[in-house]
Amino acid sequence: MQKAIVVGSGPAGIGAALALAREGIEVQVLEKQQKPGVQRRGETIRYNERMESLLGPGFFQKQTIHKVNKRRYYSHTCKKYVDRKISTYNLIIAWPRWIE
Repeated sequence: MQKAIVVGSGPAGIGAALALAREGIEVQVLEKQQKPGVQRRGETIRYNERMESLLGPGFFQKQTIHKVNKRRYYSHTCKKYVDRKISTYNLIIAWPRWIE
């Protein structure tokens, strides 16, 4: 049996672990906090057809509370930024539902 380790239990880590497990891979999620998602960088995830095929049809639709197609990029000092439109939507997810 194949095995995988996922570091971090934020939206991307949980999504990756779930997709791997559904492919029959034994997954261990490593998280330094006592609860998953305590220190997450955001509540967005980029839609991906391959990922949805692994997670199940309609998975992202069920989790999404808002879609955005803009992204703000900050300089290393965080004093300047530029807004850009992105070609694929980022999905703002309902974190408590995602963790379930």
